[in-house]
Amino acid sequence: MVNSIGGHVAAADCDWTPDETFLLRAHVPLGITRVSADGEDSGSFVNLTGINVLTGIAFDNTGAFDHRLMVLGVSGTRSVIFAVDCNGGVQTIKPSIRSLEGDMVVAPTGFGPFGGNLLLTDEFSGKILSVAPGGTVAVVIKTPLPAGMDVTMHGLGFVPDGFTERGGAAYQADRGGGGGSFPGNDSIRRIQSADLIAAGVKDGDLLVAAEFGGAMIDVRCEETCTSFLVARASKATHGEGKIAFSMSAATASPSPQAPQTSAGGPLVPAAVVTYIGEWGIPTAAFALLVLFVAAVGFQVFLRRRR
Repeated sequence: MVNSIGGHVAAADCDWTPDETFLLRAHVPLGITRVSADGEDSGSFVNLTGINVLTGIAFDNTGAFDHRLMVLGVSGTRSVIFAVDCNGGVQTIKPSIRSLEGDMVVAPTGFGPFGGNLLLTDEFSGKILSVAPGGTVAVVIKTPLPAGMDVTMHGLGFVPDGFTERGGAAYQADRGGGGGSFPGNDSIRRIQSADLIAAGVKDGDLLVAAEFGGAMIDVRCEETCTSFLVARASKATHGEGKIAFSMSAATASPSPQAPQTSAGGPLVPAAVVTYIGEWGIPTAAFALLVLFVAAVGFQVFLRRRR
């Protein structure tokens, strides 16, 4: 699910309504469900055909895809990328790409050669892929985790402008009930900004989390892209969904900062990755909370840039 911050779609001559929520609809007919800002109105926004399951959703807030809603679906052994406008019009951006499952996000314009492109995680290979508005596919980072660690990269989140100065935290849902070696614990894991800064994280970097084991990496794209390991988590962690950020109020004292270099600093110790909300509440509730935090953090980021 994603939250709209508004935006004009030139090709359709329409505008998104701020604070509306759009969800993947997993039952037939497959498509997108819209929920109004006050939560009082919901219903089908658009149906999508030619796919068997929907796996990803993200808003283009940069304008590279004309501020449309990006949706990923799977058909057999291949995936399809759609762009949906605010009138419900659908365009296929990429009719066939290898089957993908994981998170997706549109990169800010300053993200090196991939600014404005749609970024996706490939759980099966560990790669982070880029899809340009014209449909060209490129590899951003290839299998970024050290040998011996699980490569099923899943969650994505861009560090907002002002995060390292004002302080805050990064969050991701840890989904319980998975069983096996990575059962999860139905909680939200949190890493404070001071610990991320000490590990070498900067504003505008992309944080990526592995699904199994919850290891987190930092991806930085300037002329070229580099990555480094930021944090390890509990071995039982089952990370799901987007990485969201909260930021302290603008009047707050800046968070402690460590010298920042292009290389990573010390790893965030597993002991400081706190787990909050261990109440056994449904995964959907975690997803809603993470979505809310992400929406608030991104709107603060946009206001700061104006």
